Amino acid sequence: MKKIILFTAAIAALSLFASCSKEQAPKKTTKVTVDITVNDPYVDSKAIKTGWSVGDKINIWFNSVPAGHYSYWKEAPHLVLTKTAGGWSSSEVDESLLGLSGTFNAIYESTNSWFASAKDNSYAYAPNGTSFKLSEWPYNCFPRTVPTVCFKMSSAYGYNTGTKKITGTISGWEFMSRLQVVVTGLEATPDRYALTFGNNVWVGEALYWSGSYFDVSSVGNCSGITSSNNWSNGVSNPDGIAFNFYYSVDNDSHDYTIYLVDKTAKKVYSFTKTTAIPTSYTSYHGVKVDISKFTDITASHPLD
Repeated sequence: MKKIILFTAAIAALSLFASCSKEQAPKKTTKVTVDITVNDPYVDSKAIKTGWSVGDKINIWFNSVPAGHYSYWKEAPHLVLTKTAGGWSSSEVDESLLGLSGTFNAIYESTNSWFASAKDNSYAYAPNGTSFKLSEWPYNCFPRTVPTVCFKMSSAYGYNTGTKKITGTISGWEFMSRLQVVVTGLEATPDRYALTFGNNVWVGEALYWSGSYFDVSSVGNCSGITSSNNWSNGVSNPDGIAFNFYYSVDNDSHDYTIYLVDKTAKKVYSFTKTTAIPTSYTSYHGVKVDISKFTDITASHPLD
């Protein structure tokens, strides 16, 4: 359990000039203290990443807001908490968004850049990686570049207008990316690679799709598309290249085959391991394997 150190944030109090032009006055700022306890989402996970890192951002949207506010990513986050060496820092908050009490939604994603600006869309998509095509498959494969993603909906907060303090707790994180495969020994160019699970190159047994975008109406209520074949694009990782997925569709212990594509060298590799992959919303399962363990199957499954 980690507690945000008490720190000062600027709250913008909006007002209007009493003039015939009715021009908006410059923002008047009031110093407030943000006192929020933040759980470590990885505490119960067999994860490759553990704990918060300096620079991690928690994006927050308040739900008790005036009409016209979406409280999601059609607006930039109402509050951003950024991990520092000494605790957390806070962005400004518009005081008009706060009630004496209410709830907020919090999202962390490991690029720390997805929500830097508002998105004029009901969905917040992870970007596509470079597409590729297997010679046996009639469609191009469009892997999504899926970050590590966890969220908490409807956390309670309180706001004291006298002391100008926001208090609350973020606990019970849920993961949208619950399975991560790290391949060591690869060249450090993440977009060069894509990876999937399956009993052949057409059947995905691990889904990335719901881990790669957020639906404004229901976080986590998403579905896959067949043309992408659930290929996950590579992302940077301290130990190699990581590939994130939503979950395994089968949590029984059996032979899982991992397929890895090197789009630059036009190589296809496979690796088979007997394991059980959990599917819990509250856990994040990590698998690490070196490229030397993979078999080159390009001859039987070439790229066009």
